Amino acid sequence: MVDQPLNGALSSYLSKIDLVGPTASDDVRRAIGRYGAKAVKVAVIEQTKRKRGRPPEHDFRELRGVIELDARDWIEGRDPFKLRTNYSIAQEFSQRCPGHNPAATQRRIMGKLSKKREWMMLVTAEQMTRAHYPYAENVRALNALIAYDSRWGWDTLLEIASKNIADYTSKLGAPVDELTMKQIEEGARNALLALRPPAQRQRGGIFGPLSHNAIG
Repeated sequence: MVDQPLNGALSSYLSKIDLVGPTASDDVRRAIGRYGAKAVKVAVIEQTKRKRGRPPEHDFRELRGVIELDARDWIEGRDPFKLRTNYSIAQEFSQRCPGHNPAATQRRIMGKLSKKREWMMLVTAEQMTRAHYPYAENVRALNALIAYDSRWGWDTLLEIASKNIADYTSKLGAPVDELTMKQIEEGARNALLALRPPAQRQRGGIFGPLSHNAIG
């Protein structure tokens, strides 16, 4: 095995005791002669072991229930930020998931909430309204997202939603208020499909039904 030049933590350690190069074996051999094999082994382990850092936080995974509650309050006309302050949410979180330091955890959560809570709430509201609320609420959520930050392409989703509503209206009449955006999308798609010739509605599109014998 060819000796490799020293690098990293071990090189830093040995340079402090004037034992540098030209290879790792040379330095270790001189270190053993000066301090003994056991002392060098302990020093190498200490200097090269992986440092433990704080594991990545998954705070918003733990806060999912709060964000969903925020979204539901917002959809139904209540102000979630008055009902639950960032401070009260962070305090409850730090009691439930204290980590190494409850006070530090509370500060961390408050910082994240101040930066991302409204954004996460609006994104969640858009997802919820698409399938579970009248379509007008989904349009409201999309407009709110555009006003919050137009860089994410929410205007494109709003254009698609508007087109689906227009398609539905032209084929089936104005949608009733209770319909969800998902139902309007499905209704518009089915109405367009119904206008196609029967052969094109079958599995396989314009080429008719697919045959197992025709594949492979």
